[in-house]
Amino acid sequence: MEHEVRTSAAGLTPEKLRAVYHNAVKTALDRYLTQQASSPWLAEDHLLSNIDHARYFTMIASSESAPRPGYAFYRDLKDAGLSSEEINRMQTVASYYDGGSAINPAYAAAYLREAGCSPTHANIERVRRIVAAGYRAACIEASAALGAPDSANQLPPLPKALEAVVGTPALASCANPAQPPTIAPPPNAGTLPTPPTAPELEGIDCPISELAQIAFETCFANKKWSDTCRGDVRGVLKLFIAANGDLMLSQIRQSHVALMSRLFPQMPATWGKMQKGSTKAKPLFETVEQALERGKTMKKEWDADPIAAEIEEKPRPGLSVATGNKHLQWITNIFEFGSAHGYVPVRVDVKPLKLKDKEFRHEKRRAWEPEELATLISGPVWAGCADIDHRLAPGDAIIHDAMYFAPLLLISHAARSEEVNGLMLSDVIDDHGTPFIRYRDNAYRNLKTKHSRRSLPIPPQLIELGFLDYVRALRSAGKDLVFPEMWNPNAGFEKTFRDKVFYPLRDHHFPDGTSRKKDGKDVDVHSIRKTGLSRLYRSGFDTNDRNRFGGHAVVGETDSTYTEEAEATHFVSMVDELWKLVPAIDPAPLNLRPTERLQFGSPRGRPTTL
Repeated sequence: MEHEVRTSAAGLTPEKLRAVYHNAVKTALDRYLTQQASSPWLAEDHLLSNIDHARYFTMIASSESAPRPGYAFYRDLKDAGLSSEEINRMQTVASYYDGGSAINPAYAAAYLREAGCSPTHANIERVRRIVAAGYRAACIEASAALGAPDSANQLPPLPKALEAVVGTPALASCANPAQPPTIAPPPNAGTLPTPPTAPELEGIDCPISELAQIAFETCFANKKWSDTCRGDVRGVLKLFIAANGDLMLSQIRQSHVALMSRLFPQMPATWGKMQKGSTKAKPLFETVEQALERGKTMKKEWDADPIAAEIEEKPRPGLSVATGNKHLQWITNIFEFGSAHGYVPVRVDVKPLKLKDKEFRHEKRRAWEPEELATLISGPVWAGCADIDHRLAPGDAIIHDAMYFAPLLLISHAARSEEVNGLMLSDVIDDHGTPFIRYRDNAYRNLKTKHSRRSLPIPPQLIELGFLDYVRALRSAGKDLVFPEMWNPNAGFEKTFRDKVFYPLRDHHFPDGTSRKKDGKDVDVHSIRKTGLSRLYRSGFDTNDRNRFGGHAVVGETDSTYTEEAEATHFVSMVDELWKLVPAIDPAPLNLRPTERLQFGSPRGRPTTL
């Protein structure tokens, strides 16, 4: 049914309505062209977004109320002949605007003022459909700027009454997005009003890169964000800017986050990681564009011969579900930081964009085979190496440091890497009863959650290998950290341990990978933790004791509220069980690293090892 476009004596003459329409077109088109010009390699995604939004604005212009996501919306789109993929995209668009409005009243008020009309609430409501028609035209013209054929034939027409007011769009298609098309004045309207002034913003407006840098500096400095997440924050910012350009906060909409998420299936899974063995720790890809090109190559390899790709264990293109969802959460964290600190609020909902993992959680990361884990903890590091710069070459030197002790603690405590490698000497309690380690936040790193705080006994076998003597010697040397060579403020404990200890050990013992590789990925540091906790489960230990031991939340009101923190002696039998994973190691006289090497890095000209 055609709806009449209402006017009133409040100054909304047909000429002024057309002026409102043209103001809306120009403002929206300028924004769309800027976004497209800043990320031209995403032309296909821009075209999809343009047609989806043009369809959505057509629905607003043709109805008394905006469409809402849900089954009725689904049926309407299905009846209109849209495909499942198109319907899903439209549901995403409608979900973002649900509860709000795609026609910002502040912008509508600005268009009215520039047209010489009073921006009353009633007038803003009266021009809602006019503005929607203008945004529709801007979407069509933005597609034309990308060289696409006229997309108007893919859309339902505007109501005839509305077309009679706004007239035929007078925009000249432009194939060069860097040159915005000229807008002809509406008939009999005189000179086109100047572009509307921007509505007053709710906070400080700035590019997203600037907000991210402020959030980065603030949240890592006050330990609100873990140091291990620095790469995640940098990565999601690169992806967002690659998809949309360095937008101002006031410009960011749901569609921009959706555009970023469309890059996930096209990226190599390890695009943001550092190259192993690189002296300057260069990323695998300098730019997102390079990563996308690599992703295309990977896809071609799998499409050409999936059987051969499977046999050869070639990596699949696409970020994992967990990584993609993590990126969506981090972009939300950046926006929430901005809102809390007086910046323009960015209201996006990443829930519709998140994917569900088809794997069971216990299948996501494989555990070590006990025999292979024992192999990892063997060889020159514990039996005798050449010297401090050649730890994996056989010799007579045994050096007590992170490479010697940290893997043993990781196994016997089933601990997280940053927990062990970030221990302070004050966290080792050895002055009464059973010596134990107190895992807690300290000046160098925070634990993952509040449940991670716990006290675990030091294995007697580790004491026999000289661990307490090592700790006391470091105290006498005036050190703060149990493993001072692991402290690299630019990388964090977890990454430093992986690069300097774990990867060299794994590559030395398993040059072709372990037997536990899955989808081209091998077992890693965190797999040690899974190995230990799985062994405690199979050994029949109580669920909540295992939760406390591993630093997880306990289950049940009684244990979580009314039970005090367990003492270290409570876990002696669990530590004894996990030490069975460690092969026999002969004790050796205490031998610390040279004084100048009791810190991260090595002297100039030396190998890049610990």
